[in-house]
Amino acid sequence: MENLVINDLEQRHFFQWKKPEAKVEVFYGNLRLASSKRAILIKEVGREVYDGVYYLPMEDVNLDLFLNSTNHSHCPIKGDAKYLSLKMAGGPIEDIAWYYPQPIKKSSLIKNYLAFYPHQVKITVEPIRPGL
Repeated sequence: MENLVINDLEQRHFFQWKKPEAKVEVFYGNLRLASSKRAILIKEVGREVYDGVYYLPMEDVNLDLFLNSTNHSHCPIKGDAKYLSLKMAGGPIEDIAWYYPQPIKKSSLIKNYLAFYPHQVKITVEPIRPGL
């Protein structure tokens, strides 16, 4: 199957990806954190079926708004994730986004891409019409 990445150790753990022809924007309140026409949508199946997640190129994210977090996690199909917290006057919004600085080879398409927790931000997706 095209655009499918499978965990070699656990065949029931996989993700499917696509590059939607859409403008994806991420907001915290009225503050725009990111805007991209180059997002990747990943739909992952593991211990459960996860909601789709948009990964945006880091160069399309306003990285000046973020601080590195000390938290990290591991995904057996993507690798070791690092987290970013959003700088705010009242204190940071912890671990609002994550990325894989050195993803597992078969997941290298998400290197230098950042994802956001959709329960902490507003994500808008506007389809791009051909010719515009």
